[in-house]
Formats: sequence, structure tokens, C-alpha cells
Amino acid sequence: MPNEVRHILVLCMYFLYNLLITLGFILTSPYLFLQLLIHPAEWCGRLGLYSLKHKRDIKNPVWLHAASVGEVGMLPPLIFQIKKLYPPQKIIISTMTFTGQKKAKETLMDYDVLFLFPLDLPWAIGRLFSFFRPKILFLAETEIWPNLIRIAKHYSCKVVLINGHLSDRSCSSYKRFGFFFRKVMKNFDFLFVQTEKDAKRFECIGAEPEKIKVVGNLKYETMPIEMRDKSSLKNQFSIAEEAKIFVAGCTRSGEEEIILQAFQMLKEKFPFLFLILAPRHPERFNEVSSLLKQKGFQFLRQSRLNAECGMRNAECGILLLDSIGELASVYALADFAFVGASLVPLGGHNPLEPAAYGIPVLFGPYMDNNQDAANQLKTSGSGIEVKNSEDIVSVISLLISNKEECQERGKASLRVLEENRGVTRRIVQLLTDKRLL
Repeated sequence: MPNEVRHILVLCMYFLYNLLITLGFILTSPYLFLQLLIHPAEWCGRLGLYSLKHKRDIKNPVWLHAASVGEVGMLPPLIFQIKKLYPPQKIIISTMTFTGQKKAKETLMDYDVLFLFPLDLPWAIGRLFSFFRPKILFLAETEIWPNLIRIAKHYSCKVVLINGHLSDRSCSSYKRFGFFFRKVMKNFDFLFVQTEKDAKRFECIGAEPEKIKVVGNLKYETMPIEMRDKSSLKNQFSIAEEAKIFVAGCTRSGEEEIILQAFQMLKEKFPFLFLILAPRHPERFNEVSSLLKQKGFQFLRQSRLNAECGMRNAECGILLLDSIGELASVYALADFAFVGASLVPLGGHNPLEPAAYGIPVLFGPYMDNNQDAANQLKTSGSGIEVKNSEDIVSVISLLISNKEECQERGKASLRVLEENRGVTRRIVQLLTDKRLL
């Protein structure tokens, strides 16, 4: 295809892309206007509207963008390394979601401005760059926004992808518009990706090979290795000291039935086994509660634990974690854990979160979103793939019956995390060497 024709096609794709998102903006404008009235501080950022209080004395900041909670969790080591090398450097942070904003406010320090990511409309993105004029933009994992990246280059802002990951499915989707995304990807100055497979996929959709560097998974870096007093935690959750605790975290629709079937069979062999069930989304708490009632299980809801303290959890055998922000504490309680979105084809959640507490981690076969971490845990013996309730029964029976093996698998989890640390330092050093920071 001649270059002139390719260039025209790219311009047409940008026009079509902008037409579609503009139509979407117009159709949703009543809702956006309402949100702007109710939450002006939050929604001004969505529209690229910033006040002088955002500006302060910020000049040429480093901009870190993270989609949601998981990506926000990767930022502390990066902020630390940047501030270590360049203490006066100003940092601005954006997130795509409100939960990401909340996580950032709770866990991040040493930043200057926090705001919601603007809609990928040329005028909204343009206002942001005109206002802040960042010198470098870090995008996490697969935050590939055509207008954002194009306008960044217009303002001479370096664009760097960190913890880049691309599944086969996403790669196929991008390839459908290959001539367009090849142009988008060429605007990246550097892409730090998790694995060789990710490198090949990014190259396949148009990233220039010399700009791609395989450095590993930043999530190893951000998982604090934690050893906490389980006795005091058990007392906090009203769980008997002798109980063996199985945590099923971030479960999705279709997985609770499998977990409960396995738990029912295990409970007959091990009456001291205790299950903590933590659905991923708050809107499913009542649905999972109804399922537990339907199946005839005795259980308590974490939100009502104080009101129902007369009945100890140990007598029920199941705690439904219907609260937000407590899963990390619950993983610290566990003797072994299951990571959800993996028994159903949803890509799997991060298995390093429970692994950081030195316990064996179970997950299903659908771990596309965290395949490298799953493979490393499996290779070490700390990660165990299960396909159904029978597999879960078999694995947990072994872990309960063989205390030494359970402990060794837990130690292997910690070794995997230790062996993969140092990714952020390598990224910042490489950017410094290439004068991009």
C-alpha cells in the first residue's frame, strides 16, 4: 500500500474515531452535566477543566496514568525511584476510575496533583497538555488512547508504557485496525513489557522493536511480603484458633457454586475448615448471599459481624466478605487461597496478592491477564491450577493433611516474589541513560 494512501487511511481512522467518541459524548452529555453539578471537583478533570489550584508551581511534571486499583498499586516504587533521583520533580497522577482515585488517595505519597483521566476527546486532552505541559507520560499495561498519545507527541511529551501486557485476544482486536494502530504505536518512545510474548504481540500491532524492552512484571515489585500474627486476626474476625482458613478472593459469577461444592465435600473430612468468600464486585454481595441461603449454608456477612457477634464464625463455617478494602487482611489470615476470574474465562486476577503472605495459591485455567505470574508460581510449586470442585478438594485435602508440604509451598511463594524484584529500578535507570527522564 503506498504511503500516501496509508496516511489518508490513518487520517480517516482518526476522524472516524473522533466522530464516534464525540457522538458518545453528545449522547451522554445530560449524565455528564449532572455529574459535573454533583461532583464538580472530580468531573472537571474528565472534561479537561482545571483550576489554578491544580497549577500551583507545577512546571513540566511527570505524568503517571493508571486505569484503576491494580495499576495504582504499581506506582509507589516508580514514584520513589523518580523522587530519589530527582527530588524536586513534580508528579501528577490520573486514574480512569473512582475506585482508582480512592486507592491513590489512600496509598500514594509525594505527588502534586491527582485527577480523573479526561475523555479521549481532542479538546479535553489538548487542554490538559496546554495546562500542565508534562515532559513525560507513563501509561500502565494497555492504556493505549489514540488522541492522548498523538497530542502528547505534539507537545513534545515523551510517552512510555510500563508493565506492558497484551493478551492474544487484545492483540487480535488491535490487528483488525493494524494500519491505524501501527501509527499510534510508533508514537511511543519506550515500551517496558512483562514477557517475551508481550514484546512479540506489541511488535505485531506496530510497536518498533528497538523501543521494546522486556523487564518483568511490576506487580512483583509492589507486593509487600507480609507475615502477620494470624491469632490476633482470627480473634478480630471471631474465628476459632484451630480453624484452617480457605480464602476464595475476587470470585466471579459461576465460581461460587464450584467453590461451595468443594467446600461442602471438604467440610465432611475436615470439620475445622473455614471458608472466607470474597466476591469481586459489591453489586454481587446480595446475589452470593442468596446463593448461600439457597444451598443451605450457615454463614455470616462481614458487614453484620458486630451485630451478630453472639454466633461465632467457627460455628457457621463461612464468612461472606461483603465489604471493600479488607481482602488484603483476609489473605493474611489464610492457610491457602483461591484467586477468582480463573475458573471462568475472564482472565484471572492477580495471584501475587495472596502469594505475598507466604501461602499456596490456587487458580483456574483462565489466567490470561496474569499468565506470567501464574506460570512462575506453578513452576515454583506454590501455584496450583485447578479446573473444578474435585481438583479443589484434592489439593486442599493434601495441603491440610501434609503440613510440611503446605509450608514449603508457601515459602516458594515468597521466593518467587523476592527473585523478581528490582523492575522499577531498571526502568528508571534505562530511561535516565537514554535521557528520557
